[in-house]
Amino acid sequence: MVFLSDSQDPDAESFVNQTFMRPQDEKFTSTYPEVSCFELSEDRRTLYIGTSQVEASLIVWEISTNLQLHKIALPQFSIIYNIKIAHDGNHCVVVGVTPEYVLCLILLQLETQTIICTKLFLHSLPYKVKDVAFIPGYVNRLVTCGIQHMCFWKFNGQTMEFTVGELTIPKAFSNVGSGVYSHDKNNQGKFGLNLVCHDSDMINSVLKNQKKQKQNKLNALDEELENIYVTFLCCGFINDTLITAGDDGYLYIWENERIIRRIFAHEGSIFALECNEKLGFLASGGIEGVVILWRVLIEPRSNIKSLDKLKVYNLRKNLDSQQAVMNPEYNV
Repeated sequence: MVFLSDSQDPDAESFVNQTFMRPQDEKFTSTYPEVSCFELSEDRRTLYIGTSQVEASLIVWEISTNLQLHKIALPQFSIIYNIKIAHDGNHCVVVGVTPEYVLCLILLQLETQTIICTKLFLHSLPYKVKDVAFIPGYVNRLVTCGIQHMCFWKFNGQTMEFTVGELTIPKAFSNVGSGVYSHDKNNQGKFGLNLVCHDSDMINSVLKNQKKQKQNKLNALDEELENIYVTFLCCGFINDTLITAGDDGYLYIWENERIIRRIFAHEGSIFALECNEKLGFLASGGIEGVVILWRVLIEPRSNIKSLDKLKVYNLRKNLDSQQAVMNPEYNV
């Protein structure tokens, strides 16, 4: 990590002074650390840095003053490769590998510099998790995505519980939503349905038939699902809608731990996905040198979610997509 400033020495060879981030020399584990990852706060005023060294550290800097706010030693890690900050700016999730190259996830409180919870992936690849994101509005719920991996996490006060996302997609994307029924206890007195007689035998028989038909639809839907084999490289939220980007060039929309929509976006892996919840836009960048601006669309009647392509920025100029993939200068 280097800070640049104007040189005041007229005899200096360079007009720029370089100030390097220095380790703690008094510790026997001190080495010249490498910056392995970084993350910006929502207001873009604070920089969070993860290091790669014998005992990795999480360093917090104030960008405008170059002031180091915190330096938290995390001896559990030798390499930190992912950092995400919650909406409150006080909670943080750190993903990395231990000195034994075991994948590890830590939930951290920054102000008190205390570790809330630690999760070791003992029987997993060291770099299985590619990205992590907090669920909007929560500091104890998050999602992780990676190599054939999608997990929804929740801290229950003692440990991290997780639900595995279903890596399946319907062969035909259709709306199978149900309507509003007066027999549902949650709907009593709502939607003008409280005038319907609920104890009628005729209504009960109709409800049984509806329940049977609904179960048959669910069974048919399960039979029409197909497994997918994909690495999710990044993820993000737009208006509580989870979107992941795959190495197959598709963007995936999730709901209730299941994929509800898959949209073809890029001719190759999608390495970048940035979501702006305030504007409701997201941008995806592919290896073929194209950046696309999207927005989430929700059909008002069927409540089906999809993505609308707003703008395409071609960075590869006149190159063919295959040539751009082979040229690192155009990889996004």
